[in-house]
Amino acid sequence: RFCSLDCSKSYGVKASAQFVRKILFDLELGVCQVCGLDTSMLARRLKVLERSEDKVKLINGTTLRNLTDKQKSAILTQPREGLLWQADHITPVAEGGGLSDIDNYRTLCTICHKAETKALMKRLSEKKQRSGNGTGDIRQFLG
Repeated sequence: RFCSLDCSKSYGVKASAQFVRKILFDLELGVCQVCGLDTSMLARRLKVLERSEDKVKLINGTTLRNLTDKQKSAILTQPREGLLWQADHITPVAEGGGLSDIDNYRTLCTICHKAETKALMKRLSEKKQRSGNGTGDIRQFLG
């Protein structure tokens, strides 16, 4: 039992990725907050198309054209929103955003999420290089 609905939601966000996706979808309706792709509408349109060629054409008309062939194949076989968008931490877990509430999440299409993750990996790598090389050349402190 929880003292309030807000308390219950706060717990759910920290305890369940599925809960996060549900709440985030209710707030942002599956629309990527970076490129504006409406992944919910895209999923509905893909489901009603019968020909694979039409589905490929629809996907290729969006940012999702940059998905891998394996990812496209999964979408063509069983189009569902879980393949089209991700719940992204605005402040990444690796940078202190792990115990945050729903206000630290946003909807990103799979391509924008991939780009954000790549940028994060670059930042973390650069940070590690700056701080992880020991003291370097001791002579720099003696001059």
